[in-house]
Amino acid sequence: MTRVISKIPFLGGIWDGILKQPIVRRYVEEFKLALRYRTLFPDSVRLQNSLSPIFVDRRDSRGRGVLLCGANGQPNLKSVWHRAIINIEPDIVFDIGANYGEFVFGERYPKANRVISVEANLALAPFLQKSHQQHPDRQKMIMVAALAAEHSDQDIEFFIDQGSSGRSTAVKRTDTVSVATRIRTMAMDDLVKDVVLEEMKVVFKIDVEGFEPVVLSGMRKLIDRSKFFLGILEFNPTLIRLSGVSPDTFLQELHSKMQIIALPHRQAPQKLRVGSLAELARIEGRDDFELDLLVSTRTVAGTSEQKLVDRVIGS
Repeated sequence: MTRVISKIPFLGGIWDGILKQPIVRRYVEEFKLALRYRTLFPDSVRLQNSLSPIFVDRRDSRGRGVLLCGANGQPNLKSVWHRAIINIEPDIVFDIGANYGEFVFGERYPKANRVISVEANLALAPFLQKSHQQHPDRQKMIMVAALAAEHSDQDIEFFIDQGSSGRSTAVKRTDTVSVATRIRTMAMDDLVKDVVLEEMKVVFKIDVEGFEPVVLSGMRKLIDRSKFFLGILEFNPTLIRLSGVSPDTFLQELHSKMQIIALPHRQAPQKLRVGSLAELARIEGRDDFELDLLVSTRTVAGTSEQKLVDRVIGS
């Protein structure tokens, strides 16, 4: 109905203005949710690959968004994650910046011995724990309520975004309204101290709104020593710069240690040759960009490892 009214001259403009009002938009969303889930105030949605539910806070716009799209947001990236889990059959999995756990709870892990979810926003912990309790591989899963960082057991500032939990970060953003709190840190290397990394295949995802360089600093041993690793990394130059790190320098450091494949929004994945912002800007077609990167152990063409990476990116 809203689409029909929007197309009517004069009335369409008025209607669109009404829909932009937060309270009206909220009621429209609640109506859509009631129709979709055939119940008032739904709080969970079942994920496609694992058939396991995730629970969300419907008061959070991010949580409502998950319900509204049936947890089908970021389909291309989730396909990459799915192929990584299926093809690599990792021993260790990290979902860092898990939010409500669409990625970590969306898969089964038949070969993994440790699946670690890390989320710094403590308000999301009850929802993650509830989802964890219903996942069929819950005995392998560890829920960590802490901020992934370079060192463990520090206490640093974390900014809870008031508009959407998905924008909360340890980087003080200038484009959102947030409330500062304190959170303890955890280095990812400390979560695998008891593991012989040289025997481990590792898959990870890092989505921490510009704090990625600090998170990776706490994963040096895991990356340097593991038998094979592959990760999905959000790369937002603006937010990385706000964290006090040069995004170009960060990208060059990554390129010196690992293979990087850009996952642009409108093109096929492309392996970076130089590892610079200019190269990514050319791939994405604009200077003001953000995209996801696939990073992995350096491979040689024709080897089994490279064939694994090719399958993950769908080539």
